[in-house]
Amino acid sequence: CILVFSYCFADCTEGTHYFMSRIIANGAGYKLLTLIRGLSTAYYLGLPTTYPWDTCGPHAIIRALGGDVVDARNGKTIRYSTDRSAHQDGVIASLDLAIIDQLVASTVQTAAERSNEAQ
Repeated sequence: CILVFSYCFADCTEGTHYFMSRIIANGAGYKLLTLIRGLSTAYYLGLPTTYPWDTCGPHAIIRALGGDVVDARNGKTIRYSTDRSAHQDGVIASLDLAIIDQLVASTVQTAAERSNEAQ
């Protein structure tokens, strides 16, 4: 399994131990293209720096291939509207829905652990 992510996630790899390797790359469209081309297994971005125009085209292809692009916090499929704001909770994508579920679960668990540590 190969996880592709941005440099900003390079120091935050909790919950991703089942990935054999990690690729750091720039550009949401490029990262999603690595999924489509079979060069990576999953894409994770936990920051609100990806916009609808970055994900809508590749998302359609990923859905046609049986995968999805979801909200990183709640695991719901990204929906598109006239709202032009960033995907506030980040995105997770894969052609394998089980991997999406694993990443969402680890993201939620890590957020809960950080919240408990702060208290």
